[in-house]
Amino acid sequence: MWGALNSLLHGAALLSTAGVPATEFAPFANQWLGSVTGFVSAHAAQIDAGAYPAEDAKIETHLATMHHLLHESEAGGVDTTLPRFFQALTDQAIAEGHGGSSYAAMIEQFRKTAAAPEPGA
Repeated sequence: MWGALNSLLHGAALLSTAGVPATEFAPFANQWLGSVTGFVSAHAAQIDAGAYPAEDAKIETHLATMHHLLHESEAGGVDTTLPRFFQALTDQAIAEGHGGSSYAAMIEQFRKTAAAPEPGA
């Protein structure tokens, strides 16, 4: 839920730098969220199967688009924490050999156990 909401907020912040009101962006965001339901079903099946064929787009393709989002965010003075986080996960997935896989392969990044913080850190 927060991933979707924070992505909406990031998009609205970015578009506001071009004078686009959030209410004007909302119909496009709602349409896109409706489209995402197809990805959810397809990716859930891939996750359960443990196989990630790139039937829609490869992770490498998503990364190229993330670069554009990051560039536009920086140019507009919009916080880049969220797109940098997505890009870091994507870079790691590609480094692990999933560049040609479906975005569903990103599940492997989320399945990792975070490193324990250093004592006193």
